[in-house]
Amino acid sequence: FLKSTFAANFLSEHIHHLVDSNYMYPGGDITLQDIEYFYDIPYDGAYEWPQGIQLTTEQSQRFASYQDISTYMMENILLFVNGEKPMSEWDAYVNGLIEIGLLEAEAIYQEAYDAYIAKVAARNT
Repeated sequence: FLKSTFAANFLSEHIHHLVDSNYMYPGGDITLQDIEYFYDIPYDGAYEWPQGIQLTTEQSQRFASYQDISTYMMENILLFVNGEKPMSEWDAYVNGLIEIGLLEAEAIYQEAYDAYIAKVAARNT
């Protein structure tokens, strides 16, 4: 996904030449092959967050204390992608997320999801 996002950005070349010709850098046509490969894999949307789910005021207030999770992820995840951080530090990264409160934040969203599923089930009966 990251490779597709950064390599497929036609705006980076200001559209001065045909995007598919060399795909932004020599050998970049492999990115097109990656994208075409994933077109053939069926996707059922199972991991998409349903649009009707909303956190309650209380859940929103609880979740607000875990905003550092997003910052921590943004500061670290690309360091693994570009090789600045070795993969041997991945477990430490995950443990850092857990220490910041990832599991608690996940529990808040799980509560909201469960309430939504119960509401949908009640509506369909």
